[in-house]
Amino acid sequence: MSIYNLVEIAGKSGIIKGIQPNLLEPNAWSNGANVRMRHGSVYSDPGFVTISSTPYSAYRLLQFTDADYNIGYIYMGDTQVGIYIYGQNYDITRSASNYGGTALTQWTADLFGGLPILNNGVDVPQVWLNPTISSPLEDLPNWPSGDRVKVLKTFGNYLVGLNFTISGQVKPFDVRWSQSADPGTVPASWNIADPTIDAGEYPMSSTGGELIDMLPLGNHNIICRKNAVWGMSLVGFPYIFSFNRLPMPFGILSMNCVCEFLNRHFVVTNADIIQHDGNSWQSLVEGKMRTWIFKNLDRDSLQYCFVQRNSAAKEIWFFFRRTVSGAQTGRKVPNTAFIWNWEDNTTSLILDRIQGTSHAIDYLYSTDTNYQSFDDTTGSFDSQTGDLESDDTPKRRRLILLNSEQKELQYADDFVEL
Repeated sequence: MSIYNLVEIAGKSGIIKGIQPNLLEPNAWSNGANVRMRHGSVYSDPGFVTISSTPYSAYRLLQFTDADYNIGYIYMGDTQVGIYIYGQNYDITRSASNYGGTALTQWTADLFGGLPILNNGVDVPQVWLNPTISSPLEDLPNWPSGDRVKVLKTFGNYLVGLNFTISGQVKPFDVRWSQSADPGTVPASWNIADPTIDAGEYPMSSTGGELIDMLPLGNHNIICRKNAVWGMSLVGFPYIFSFNRLPMPFGILSMNCVCEFLNRHFVVTNADIIQHDGNSWQSLVEGKMRTWIFKNLDRDSLQYCFVQRNSAAKEIWFFFRRTVSGAQTGRKVPNTAFIWNWEDNTTSLILDRIQGTSHAIDYLYSTDTNYQSFDDTTGSFDSQTGDLESDDTPKRRRLILLNSEQKELQYADDFVEL
Protein backbone atom coordinates (compact mmCIF):
# COMPACT_ATOMS: atom_id res chain seq x y z
CA MET A 1 0.00 0.00 0.00
CA SER A 2 1.35 3.44 -0.94
CA ILE A 3 1.91 5.96 1.81
CA TYR A 4 1.40 9.66 1.08
CA ASN A 5 2.67 12.45 3.29
CA LEU A 6 0.65 15.65 3.17
CA VAL A 7 2.94 18.61 2.42
CA GLU A 8 1.69 21.86 3.89
CA ILE A 9 2.55 25.25 2.40
CA ALA A 10 3.88 23.67 -0.80
CA GLY A 11 5.23 26.95 -2.14
CA LYS A 12 7.03 28.10 0.99
CA SER A 13 10.58 27.57 -0.29
CA GLY A 14 10.30 27.59 -4.08
CA ILE A 15 12.64 25.81 -6.51
CA ILE A 16 16.05 25.05 -4.99
CA LYS A 17 18.70 23.49 -7.21
CA GLY A 18 21.68 24.10 -4.91
CA ILE A 19 20.96 21.26 -2.47
CA GLN A 20 20.68 17.55 -3.11
CA PRO A 21 16.96 16.65 -3.49
CA ASN A 22 17.03 14.15 -0.62
CA LEU A 23 18.25 16.88 1.72
CA LEU A 24 15.55 19.41 0.88
CA GLU A 25 12.67 20.29 3.19
CA PRO A 26 9.37 18.68 2.14
CA ASN A 27 7.97 21.99 0.86
CA ALA A 28 10.99 22.78 -1.34
CA TRP A 29 11.09 21.81 -5.01
CA SER A 30 14.23 20.29 -6.55
CA ASN A 31 13.05 21.12 -10.06
CA GLY A 32 10.22 22.83 -11.86
CA ALA A 33 9.38 25.08 -14.76
CA ASN A 34 6.70 27.63 -15.63
CA VAL A 35 5.41 27.89 -12.08
CA ARG A 36 5.31 30.79 -9.63
CA MET A 37 5.29 30.90 -5.83
CA ARG A 38 3.12 33.21 -3.74
CA HIS A 39 1.95 33.13 -0.13
CA GLY A 40 2.95 29.50 0.30
CA SER A 41 1.13 28.28 -2.80
CA VAL A 42 2.37 27.08 -6.18
CA TYR A 43 0.70 28.45 -9.31
CA SER A 44 1.03 27.51 -12.94
CA ASP A 45 2.35 30.58 -14.72
CA PRO A 46 -0.55 32.09 -16.71
CA GLY A 47 1.69 33.05 -19.63
CA PHE A 48 1.61 36.15 -21.81
CA VAL A 49 -1.06 37.99 -23.78
CA THR A 50 -0.43 39.90 -27.00
CA ILE A 51 -1.07 43.65 -26.87
CA SER A 52 0.01 44.39 -30.44
CA SER A 53 2.41 43.34 -33.14
CA THR A 54 5.39 45.57 -33.90
CA PRO A 55 6.48 46.32 -37.48
CA TYR A 56 10.06 45.10 -36.84
CA SER A 57 12.17 43.41 -34.20
CA ALA A 58 12.75 45.76 -31.28
CA TYR A 59 15.00 45.44 -28.24
CA ARG A 60 14.17 48.21 -25.76
CA LEU A 61 10.98 49.66 -24.26
CA LEU A 62 10.07 52.94 -22.59
CA GLN A 63 6.62 53.90 -21.34
CA PHE A 64 5.40 57.36 -22.27
CA THR A 65 2.29 59.28 -21.18
CA ASP A 66 1.03 62.11 -23.39
CA ALA A 67 -0.56 65.40 -22.31
CA ASP A 68 -4.00 63.76 -22.17
CA TYR A 69 -2.69 60.89 -19.99
CA ASN A 70 -2.81 58.32 -22.79
CA ILE A 71 -0.21 55.62 -22.16
CA GLY A 72 2.10 54.55 -24.97
CA TYR A 73 5.10 52.26 -25.33
CA ILE A 74 8.16 53.45 -27.25
CA TYR A 75 10.09 50.55 -28.78
CA MET A 76 13.58 50.72 -30.26
CA GLY A 77 14.96 48.57 -33.06
CA ASP A 78 18.36 48.64 -34.71
CA THR A 79 17.53 51.37 -37.22
CA GLN A 80 14.04 52.60 -36.33
CA VAL A 81 11.98 53.71 -33.33
CA GLY A 82 8.21 53.45 -33.00
CA ILE A 83 5.48 53.93 -30.44
CA TYR A 84 2.32 51.97 -29.72
CA ILE A 85 -0.34 54.43 -28.54
CA TYR A 86 -4.05 55.04 -29.20
CA GLY A 87 -4.28 51.36 -30.19
CA GLN A 88 -1.91 51.74 -33.15
CA ASN A 89 1.78 51.73 -34.08
CA TYR A 90 3.45 54.93 -35.26
CA ASP A 91 6.95 55.54 -36.58
CA ILE A 92 8.87 58.29 -34.75
CA THR A 93 12.32 57.65 -36.26
CA ARG A 94 14.22 60.90 -36.84
CA SER A 95 13.56 62.40 -40.25
CA ALA A 96 17.21 62.86 -41.26
CA SER A 97 18.05 59.15 -41.56
CA ASN A 98 17.60 55.79 -39.92
CA TYR A 99 19.86 54.85 -37.02
CA GLY A 100 23.13 52.97 -37.34
CA GLY A 101 22.43 50.23 -34.81
CA THR A 102 23.57 46.62 -35.21
CA ALA A 103 23.34 43.37 -33.27
CA LEU A 104 25.99 44.79 -30.93
CA THR A 105 24.05 47.97 -30.18
CA GLN A 106 22.33 48.52 -26.83
CA TRP A 107 19.79 51.26 -26.31
CA THR A 108 19.31 53.16 -23.08
CA ALA A 109 16.07 55.06 -22.56
CA ASP A 110 14.85 57.42 -19.86
CA LEU A 111 12.50 60.33 -19.23
CA PHE A 112 14.12 63.70 -18.57
CA GLY A 113 11.59 66.13 -17.17
CA GLY A 114 8.91 64.23 -19.08
CA LEU A 115 10.84 64.15 -22.37
CA PRO A 116 11.94 60.75 -23.77
CA ILE A 117 15.73 60.55 -24.16
CA LEU A 118 16.98 57.59 -26.23
CA ASN A 119 20.59 56.60 -26.89
CA ASN A 120 22.22 53.71 -28.76
CA GLY A 121 25.91 54.59 -28.38
CA VAL A 122 26.33 54.89 -32.15
CA ASP A 123 24.26 57.95 -33.08
CA VAL A 124 23.78 61.32 -31.42
CA PRO A 125 21.36 60.84 -28.48
CA GLN A 126 17.71 61.34 -29.45
CA VAL A 127 14.96 63.38 -27.80
CA TRP A 128 11.22 63.62 -28.48
CA LEU A 129 10.94 67.38 -28.00
CA ASN A 130 7.43 67.64 -29.42
CA PRO A 131 5.89 64.33 -28.36
CA THR A 132 3.08 63.96 -30.85
CA ILE A 133 2.71 61.20 -33.42
CA SER A 134 3.26 63.71 -36.25
CA SER A 135 6.65 64.82 -34.87
CA PRO A 136 9.69 62.52 -35.05
CA LEU A 137 12.62 62.19 -32.70
CA GLU A 138 15.53 64.54 -33.22
CA ASP A 139 19.16 64.85 -32.26
CA LEU A 140 19.56 66.10 -28.69
CA PRO A 141 20.15 69.87 -28.94
CA ASN A 142 23.47 71.21 -27.64
CA TRP A 143 25.07 67.76 -27.65
CA PRO A 144 28.77 67.86 -28.68
CA SER A 145 28.44 66.58 -32.24
CA GLY A 146 31.60 64.44 -32.27
CA ASP A 147 30.90 62.70 -28.96
CA ARG A 148 29.17 59.39 -28.34
CA VAL A 149 28.20 57.73 -25.07
CA LYS A 150 27.18 54.18 -24.16
CA VAL A 151 24.86 55.01 -21.25
CA LEU A 152 22.77 58.20 -20.93
CA LYS A 153 20.22 58.53 -18.13
CA THR A 154 18.54 61.00 -15.80
CA PHE A 155 19.69 61.94 -12.32
CA GLY A 156 17.69 64.80 -10.83
CA ASN A 157 17.86 67.81 -13.17
CA TYR A 158 20.92 66.45 -14.97
CA LEU A 159 21.57 64.09 -17.83
CA VAL A 160 24.47 61.83 -16.88
CA GLY A 161 26.57 59.82 -19.31
CA LEU A 162 28.95 56.91 -18.77
CA ASN A 163 31.63 55.45 -21.01
CA PHE A 164 32.30 58.13 -23.64
CA THR A 165 34.02 58.31 -26.98
CA ILE A 166 35.33 61.86 -27.38
CA SER A 167 36.50 62.81 -30.88
CA GLY A 168 37.29 59.16 -31.56
CA GLN A 169 39.09 58.53 -28.26
CA VAL A 170 37.43 55.89 -26.09
CA LYS A 171 37.11 56.87 -22.42
CA PRO A 172 35.44 53.88 -20.72
CA PHE A 173 35.98 55.29 -17.20
CA ASP A 174 34.56 58.79 -17.78
CA VAL A 175 31.42 60.19 -16.11
CA ARG A 176 30.09 63.43 -17.61
CA TRP A 177 26.97 65.39 -16.80
CA SER A 178 25.09 68.20 -18.50
CA GLN A 179 24.17 71.63 -17.28
CA SER A 180 21.05 71.31 -15.14
CA ALA A 181 17.74 71.95 -16.88
CA ASP A 182 14.17 72.72 -15.91
CA PRO A 183 11.44 70.09 -16.48
CA GLY A 184 10.24 70.01 -20.07
CA THR A 185 13.51 71.44 -21.41
CA VAL A 186 16.84 69.94 -22.45
CA PRO A 187 20.28 70.96 -21.13
CA ALA A 188 21.63 74.16 -22.66
CA SER A 189 25.24 73.00 -22.52
CA TRP A 190 27.65 70.09 -21.99
CA ASN A 191 30.70 72.37 -21.87
CA ILE A 192 32.78 70.99 -19.00
CA ALA A 193 35.36 73.75 -19.48
CA ASP A 194 32.94 76.59 -18.65
CA PRO A 195 33.33 77.45 -14.93
CA THR A 196 30.11 79.49 -14.90
CA ILE A 197 27.81 76.47 -15.41
CA ASP A 198 27.33 73.21 -13.54
CA ALA A 199 28.20 70.78 -16.34
CA GLY A 200 31.18 68.63 -15.42
CA GLU A 201 33.29 65.51 -15.67
CA TYR A 202 34.73 62.92 -13.32
CA PRO A 203 37.35 60.58 -14.81
CA MET A 204 37.42 57.45 -12.64
CA SER A 205 40.48 55.25 -12.33
CA SER A 206 40.65 52.02 -14.30
CA THR A 207 40.33 49.96 -11.10
CA GLY A 208 37.01 48.15 -11.17
CA GLY A 209 36.68 48.02 -14.94
CA GLU A 210 34.61 49.96 -17.46
CA LEU A 211 31.44 51.82 -16.51
CA ILE A 212 28.42 49.71 -17.48
CA ASP A 213 25.20 51.12 -16.02
CA MET A 214 23.68 53.36 -13.34
CA LEU A 215 20.47 53.70 -11.38
CA PRO A 216 19.44 56.14 -8.63
CA LEU A 217 18.95 54.84 -5.10
CA GLY A 218 17.51 57.44 -2.74
CA ASN A 219 19.58 60.61 -3.11
CA HIS A 220 22.49 58.79 -4.75
CA ASN A 221 23.19 57.70 -8.29
CA ILE A 222 24.67 54.20 -8.11
CA ILE A 223 27.24 53.61 -10.87
CA CYS A 224 27.89 49.95 -11.69
CA ARG A 225 31.23 48.91 -13.11
CA LYS A 226 32.43 45.48 -14.19
CA ASN A 227 33.93 44.75 -10.77
CA ALA A 228 32.95 47.64 -8.50
CA VAL A 229 30.08 49.90 -7.43
CA TRP A 230 30.35 53.67 -6.91
CA GLY A 231 28.05 56.32 -5.49
CA MET A 232 27.46 59.74 -7.06
CA SER A 233 25.94 62.45 -4.84
CA LEU A 234 24.94 66.07 -5.47
CA VAL A 235 27.05 68.50 -3.39
CA GLY A 236 26.79 71.77 -5.37
CA PHE A 237 29.46 74.23 -6.53
CA PRO A 238 32.31 74.02 -7.22
CA TYR A 239 32.39 70.21 -7.56
CA ILE A 240 28.66 69.66 -8.24
CA PHE A 241 28.92 65.92 -7.52
CA SER A 242 31.01 63.80 -5.17
CA PHE A 243 32.04 60.22 -5.94
CA ASN A 244 32.97 57.36 -3.64
CA ARG A 245 33.46 53.63 -4.01
CA LEU A 246 30.89 51.62 -2.08
CA PRO A 247 31.95 48.76 0.24
CA MET A 248 30.69 45.91 -1.93
CA PRO A 249 32.98 43.34 -3.62
CA PHE A 250 31.17 42.97 -6.92
CA GLY A 251 30.16 44.75 -10.11
CA ILE A 252 27.41 44.08 -12.64
CA LEU A 253 27.02 41.35 -15.25
CA SER A 254 25.82 43.61 -18.06
CA MET A 255 23.83 46.73 -18.85
CA ASN A 256 20.18 46.52 -17.64
CA CYS A 257 21.02 43.97 -14.93
CA VAL A 258 19.95 46.22 -12.02
CA CYS A 259 16.55 47.40 -10.81
CA GLU A 260 15.13 49.13 -7.73
CA PHE A 261 12.67 47.73 -5.19
CA LEU A 262 11.77 48.86 -1.66
CA ASN A 263 14.63 51.42 -1.63
CA ARG A 264 17.14 48.69 -2.47
CA HIS A 265 18.84 47.48 -5.62
CA PHE A 266 18.56 44.00 -7.11
CA VAL A 267 21.75 43.28 -9.08
CA VAL A 268 22.99 40.40 -11.18
CA THR A 269 26.77 40.32 -10.75
CA ASN A 270 29.31 38.19 -12.58
CA ALA A 271 28.75 35.26 -10.22
CA ASP A 272 25.80 36.01 -7.93
CA ILE A 273 22.40 37.70 -7.63
CA ILE A 274 22.27 40.11 -4.73
CA GLN A 275 20.34 42.91 -3.09
CA HIS A 276 21.95 45.95 -1.45
CA ASP A 277 21.04 49.25 0.18
CA GLY A 278 24.24 51.08 -0.75
CA ASN A 279 26.07 49.89 2.36
CA SER A 280 25.38 46.21 3.02
CA TRP A 281 24.50 43.40 0.63
CA GLN A 282 23.05 39.90 0.67
CA SER A 283 23.05 37.02 -1.82
CA LEU A 284 19.57 35.94 -2.87
CA VAL A 285 20.55 32.67 -4.55
CA GLU A 286 23.45 31.19 -2.57
CA GLY A 287 22.53 27.61 -1.68
CA LYS A 288 19.43 27.87 -3.88
CA MET A 289 19.99 28.61 -7.56
CA ARG A 290 23.37 30.36 -7.92
CA THR A 291 25.39 27.45 -9.27
CA TRP A 292 22.65 26.34 -11.66
CA ILE A 293 22.08 29.84 -13.07
CA PHE A 294 25.70 30.69 -13.74
CA LYS A 295 26.53 27.20 -15.00
CA ASN A 296 23.71 27.39 -17.56
CA LEU A 297 24.10 31.08 -18.47
CA ASP A 298 25.20 31.48 -22.10
CA ARG A 299 28.22 33.75 -21.75
CA ASP A 300 27.94 34.84 -25.39
CA SER A 301 24.54 36.39 -24.70
CA LEU A 302 25.33 38.75 -21.80
CA GLN A 303 24.40 41.93 -23.67
CA TYR A 304 20.81 40.66 -23.96
CA CYS A 305 20.38 39.80 -20.26
CA PHE A 306 18.20 42.13 -18.20
CA VAL A 307 16.22 42.34 -14.97
CA GLN A 308 12.79 43.85 -14.32
CA ARG A 309 10.58 44.39 -11.30
CA ASN A 310 7.04 42.96 -11.45
CA SER A 311 5.42 45.12 -8.78
CA ALA A 312 1.96 43.55 -8.93
CA ALA A 313 3.35 40.15 -7.91
CA LYS A 314 6.17 41.52 -5.69
CA GLU A 315 8.70 39.80 -7.90
CA ILE A 316 11.89 40.54 -9.80
CA TRP A 317 12.60 38.66 -13.03
CA PHE A 318 16.08 37.99 -14.41
CA PHE A 319 15.83 37.26 -18.13
CA PHE A 320 18.80 35.37 -19.56
CA ARG A 321 19.73 32.86 -22.21
CA ARG A 322 20.21 29.32 -21.01
CA THR A 323 22.79 27.39 -23.00
CA VAL A 324 21.11 24.98 -25.39
CA SER A 325 22.62 22.28 -27.58
CA GLY A 326 22.94 22.53 -31.33
CA ALA A 327 23.86 25.33 -33.68
CA GLN A 328 22.35 28.71 -32.82
CA THR A 329 21.24 31.27 -35.40
CA GLY A 330 20.21 34.87 -34.89
CA ARG A 331 20.56 36.86 -31.72
CA LYS A 332 20.89 35.09 -28.41
CA VAL A 333 17.98 36.79 -26.69
CA PRO A 334 16.65 35.30 -23.43
CA ASN A 335 14.87 31.97 -23.24
CA THR A 336 14.72 31.71 -19.43
CA ALA A 337 13.48 33.83 -16.53
CA PHE A 338 14.59 33.34 -12.94
CA ILE A 339 12.00 34.86 -10.58
CA TRP A 340 12.57 35.99 -7.01
CA ASN A 341 9.59 36.94 -4.85
CA TRP A 342 10.76 39.55 -2.35
CA GLU A 343 7.74 39.17 -0.07
CA ASP A 344 8.10 35.41 0.42
CA ASN A 345 11.81 35.04 -0.48
CA THR A 346 11.00 32.23 -2.93
CA THR A 347 12.57 31.34 -6.27
CA SER A 348 11.04 29.92 -9.44
CA LEU A 349 11.72 29.50 -13.15
CA ILE A 350 10.04 30.11 -16.47
CA LEU A 351 11.78 28.34 -19.31
CA ASP A 352 11.28 28.33 -23.07
CA ARG A 353 7.87 30.03 -23.16
CA ILE A 354 9.65 33.39 -22.90
CA GLN A 355 11.87 32.64 -25.91
CA GLY A 356 12.56 35.87 -27.77
CA THR A 357 11.80 38.31 -24.96
CA SER A 358 14.19 41.21 -25.47
CA HIS A 359 13.01 43.69 -22.83
CA ALA A 360 10.28 44.34 -20.27
CA ILE A 361 8.97 47.24 -18.20
CA ASP A 362 6.81 47.43 -15.08
CA TYR A 363 4.13 49.96 -15.89
CA LEU A 364 0.42 50.61 -16.30
CA TYR A 365 -1.77 48.79 -18.75
CA SER A 366 -5.54 48.40 -19.07
CA THR A 367 -7.35 45.45 -20.64
CA ASP A 368 -10.76 47.08 -20.15
CA THR A 369 -12.07 47.71 -23.65
CA ASN A 370 -15.33 49.18 -22.31
CA TYR A 371 -13.61 52.10 -20.60
CA GLN A 372 -14.49 55.48 -22.06
CA SER A 373 -13.92 59.09 -21.17
CA PHE A 374 -16.71 61.62 -20.59
CA ASP A 375 -15.67 63.36 -23.81
CA ASP A 376 -16.30 60.17 -25.80
CA THR A 377 -19.84 59.60 -24.53
CA THR A 378 -23.08 60.30 -26.38
CA GLY A 379 -26.66 60.29 -25.13
CA SER A 380 -27.81 60.64 -21.55
CA PHE A 381 -25.82 59.67 -18.47
CA ASP A 382 -28.31 56.89 -17.62
CA SER A 383 -27.84 55.30 -21.05
CA GLN A 384 -24.11 54.69 -20.61
CA THR A 385 -22.97 51.05 -20.39
CA GLY A 386 -19.17 51.43 -20.26
CA ASP A 387 -16.95 52.35 -17.33
CA LEU A 388 -16.82 56.14 -17.32
CA GLU A 389 -13.61 57.80 -16.28
CA SER A 390 -13.03 58.41 -12.58
CA ASP A 391 -10.18 58.75 -10.13
CA ASP A 392 -10.09 54.95 -10.12
CA THR A 393 -9.15 54.39 -13.78
CA PRO A 394 -9.12 50.79 -15.02
CA LYS A 395 -5.34 50.57 -15.27
CA ARG A 396 -3.00 48.49 -13.15
CA ARG A 397 0.65 47.68 -13.02
CA ARG A 398 1.65 44.82 -15.24
CA LEU A 399 4.84 43.40 -16.63
CA ILE A 400 4.93 44.62 -20.25
CA LEU A 401 7.20 42.56 -22.49
CA LEU A 402 8.79 43.13 -25.88
CA ASN A 403 9.35 39.98 -27.93
CA SER A 404 11.81 40.55 -30.77
CA GLU A 405 11.34 37.12 -32.37
CA GLN A 406 7.54 37.21 -32.45
CA LYS A 407 7.59 41.00 -33.09
CA GLU A 408 5.03 41.64 -30.37
CA LEU A 409 4.21 43.73 -27.35
CA GLN A 410 2.84 41.48 -24.61
CA TYR A 411 1.78 41.63 -20.99
CA ALA A 412 2.15 39.01 -18.27
CA ASP A 413 -1.28 37.58 -17.50
CA ASP A 414 -0.68 37.67 -13.75
CA PHE A 415 -2.49 35.58 -11.19
CA VAL A 416 -2.37 38.48 -8.72
CA GLU A 417 -5.62 40.39 -8.29
CA LEU A 418 -5.26 43.98 -7.13
